[in-house]
Amino acid sequence: MARTRGPKDLLSSKECDALPAGRHHDGAGLYLVVNETRSGARSRSWLFTWTSKGKRREMGLGSYGNDGGRVSLSRARAMADEQRKLVAQGRDPIAERKAAKVEQRRQATSGLSFGQCADKLFADLSVDWRHPKHKQQWTNSLRNHAAALRDLPIASIETTDVLAVIEPIWRAKANMAHRVRARIETVLDWARARGYR
Repeated sequence: MARTRGPKDLLSSKECDALPAGRHHDGAGLYLVVNETRSGARSRSWLFTWTSKGKRREMGLGSYGNDGGRVSLSRARAMADEQRKLVAQGRDPIAERKAAKVEQRRQATSGLSFGQCADKLFADLSVDWRHPKHKQQWTNSLRNHAAALRDLPIASIETTDVLAVIEPIWRAKANMAHRVRARIETVLDWARARGYR
C-alpha cells in the first residue's frame, strides 16, 4: 500500500532528482543532501538528524537512487522511521548500527581458524601451481613453522602472534622466516578481503 504524503513527507521523487546543491528537508529529521563537484556533477545522499541530551546528532543513511544498493525516497523514509523509534526508546542509532556490524562480523568469523583459512586459500592458489614442489613448500612451511597459529580464530590473530612464530626462525633461517611471514600475511589478507577479519 502506497504511503500518502503527510506533513513529514515534504519531498517527491521527482523533486529529489532535480534539487540543487544544499540540504533539503523531508520532515521529521530526514534530509536529502545534494553536493555539487567542481565539474558540476551532483551527488545525493540521505541524512537523518536528531537531538540527544541537547546535542544535534547526524547519521548517514546511504546514497540516493532507485538502483543497485542505493536508497530510494520511500526506503529512506522507512529507515528514518526505524531510527526515530530507537531515539524514542532512548537508544543511539549510531551505536546500534555499529553494534549490529560488529555482531555481523562476529557471526561471519565465528569458528574459522587460521588453519581453515590457510587450507581454503591453498585450495584456491594450488590450482594454478604447475610444480608439486610449490604445493609442498607452501604446506610444509605453514605446518612446520606456523603451527601455533593453526587453531587460533582468524579474527583474533594479532601482530604479537605472528612475531611469536617468526622471531625464532630469523636467526637460524632468515630466508625461511621471510617466506613464512609472506605466507602468513597472504592468509591474513585473504581472510580480511572476505570479511573474516
